[in-house]
Amino acid sequence: MTPRLFVEAPLAPGATVALPAPAANYLGAVLRLGPGAPLLLLDDRTGEWSATLTAIDRRGAQALVGARLRPRETPPDLWLCAALLKSPRFEMVAEKATELGVARLVPLLTRRTVPDRANPARLRRILTEADRRTRG
Repeated sequence: MTPRLFVEAPLAPGATVALPAPAANYLGAVLRLGPGAPLLLLDDRTGEWSATLTAIDRRGAQALVGARLRPRETPPDLWLCAALLKSPRFEMVAEKATELGVARLVPLLTRRTVPDRANPARLRRILTEADRRTRG
């Protein structure tokens, strides 16, 4: 199975994309991949692209973008408005909503809500992983 990674930068054929340290650790230490390994990269604008890992070390990795495999899918316009729960429970709600295809998650403050400190970076990783599992 070819690893599929989300990147922030817009992708284009022939572009070299820098992958951050966590992605490099996943590719190198967990999957044991080296230069020349095939990857699938996707961004939030252009879709999914084939790529080849060109360099990898502990600080990061680089990939050369190949051909576009699929354009970005238009998500359904389905919104979920959910009361803000304590972090682990709200993260689970967000993960399951993403797996079901929710386009927008709107946290609500209600009379009984006890706002917890949210970690947007962690929540984004959870949502990205849930989306990756859903799409294969």
